[in-house]
Amino acid sequence: MRLNKLLILPAILCLISGCQNGGENQSGPITDYDGYYQSINYDDTGSSLIHKIHDLMIDTHTKYPTYSIFNSTATYKKTCINPATNKIVNFYSGKETASYSASREHVWACANSNELWGRTDGKDIGESYQGGGADMYHIMPCSGALNQYRGNAKFYEFEEGETFYQRGDSGGKYKIKGNKDEDFCDRVEVADEMKGDVARILAYLYVHYTANFGKTNKYTGQLQINNIVYRPGTETNQYCFDKLIKWNNLDPVDEMEKNRCNEVQKEQGNRNPFIDHPEFMAKAFGLEE
Repeated sequence: MRLNKLLILPAILCLISGCQNGGENQSGPITDYDGYYQSINYDDTGSSLIHKIHDLMIDTHTKYPTYSIFNSTATYKKTCINPATNKIVNFYSGKETASYSASREHVWACANSNELWGRTDGKDIGESYQGGGADMYHIMPCSGALNQYRGNAKFYEFEEGETFYQRGDSGGKYKIKGNKDEDFCDRVEVADEMKGDVARILAYLYVHYTANFGKTNKYTGQLQINNIVYRPGTETNQYCFDKLIKWNNLDPVDEMEKNRCNEVQKEQGNRNPFIDHPEFMAKAFGLEE
């Protein structure tokens, strides 16, 4: 295996300040979070790390909620709350509200899930649905306008000179960009302040619910990363993983994500490893065959 160039910067930062949880020289099982990650070693990388993360989440995800819970203020008070203000934060826009008054956003669009989330016609999954399309790490409150505009678009990062149209949200500090000035677009780029959140949600879903990474259950199936991260025709899937790594490094884990991990574990039993250990992103996806 060869080291991807996007691992260079994280490695340098580790040498300067020490990697999370003790530095790069640690070895053996990871023992933080009350031993939740003890099945994973500090030096696990690539497919070995992906398989261990997958099996860990399958084993510890003991309750799969129904989609109906995401119509409740109480749910978002657990998963999408700003601890400093005690308000719900709408995804993409950053607008804060005291109660849920938005729409339910599938960060990994249903139509791009190989029918694993249950719908391909652009409509919501049923209220009784259980699985990745109703995972508490996945569904976010989002303004109806931005949710409609994003539609099933894949995440992207526009290059210099490319044409795009920018959409904002009144009262919010974040914006979402698309490549068409229409109600729907096929590529969107979220603000830098949201890129890490998106990357860690996508990585979680991809590893957790892809069946061929290890243990299976009735909720696992086949997810393809290039179905949700836009890949130009001349590029390989590594292009998509490189984007996840870049966005993860650009936008570090914030307090809301940490709070989500703690609260969702109480409800589902599992944690999002890419929030607890953001270095897993490069270690898992930054190594090419």
